[in-house]
Amino acid sequence: MKKIYDQNLINQIKKRYKIDEYFSKKYEFIMIEYEQGETIINPLEKTQYIQFVVEGTLLISFINLEGKQTIVSQSEELCILGDMEFVDDLNPMFFAEAKTKVKTLALSLKEYKESLNQDFQFLHTLLNSIAAKLKQSSTNQFVYQSVEERFLHYIHYYCKGSLKSIEEAINYLHCSRRQLQRILKKLCDEEKIIKEGKGRYKIKG
Repeated sequence: MKKIYDQNLINQIKKRYKIDEYFSKKYEFIMIEYEQGETIINPLEKTQYIQFVVEGTLLISFINLEGKQTIVSQSEELCILGDMEFVDDLNPMFFAEAKTKVKTLALSLKEYKESLNQDFQFLHTLLNSIAAKLKQSSTNQFVYQSVEERFLHYIHYYCKGSLKSIEEAINYLHCSRRQLQRILKKLCDEEKIIKEGKGRYKIKG
């Protein structure tokens, strides 16, 4: 993790992503960079920042009662981290891991928690963020009943049409490697996807 305090750079990014529109007051942000594979949030540490992901991809998950990783969502920019923790002031429920190099704009909760609690525009932003995550989690679990349907949803929306990691797909789909391999073969035979190499597939067309 690397913290950056260059306000000229931060202001450029704030303007690009219209971050100030999420607040009714002015706050001083910092930028935080995370390397691929680095844990951004985990349930053993209290959340110190509200973070807006402005670059990169992260995976949000939790460990179920069987000790297995359960994927909640895989998020691209612009995702908000720390929203649920802000509301209940408890340790995080989820893990957030950087799947690529990730950059965030961050607000210190130690410094701004009281002010943010009175910022109705920000609270409305949090409400929308939490609702979106709950909706995405419900969609992941219930709308796509078959493993094949969930896989097609996954490769299209989360992998941008190109699967690069069998292991991540297995974790996301909660299926066995054998199940996924059968689905991949079936979809290749039906010419819905194309195999590009070992463990790499893309949607045809």
